[in-house]
Amino acid sequence: MKTSDSSAPVPAERPVRPVVETVLAAANVINKTQAGSAAMVREAAHQIQQTEATKNTSSQL
Repeated sequence: MKTSDSSAPVPAERPVRPVVETVLAAANVINKTQAGSAAMVREAAHQIQQTEATKNTSSQL
C-alpha cells in the first residue's frame, strides 16, 4: 500500500501580481465587448493590490 502518490498534482502558490494583471486584462476585454461591468473588475483588481501591499508592508515589520 502506497503512502504517497507522486503523480498527484501539487497546488502551486500563484503570485498575486499575475493575478492582478489577469484581472486588469479581463477588464479591458469587458470594456471592448460591453459584456459586463469593467468597473467591478477594476475594483476587484484594486482590492487585490491593496491587500498585497498590506501583506508586504506587515511582513517587512
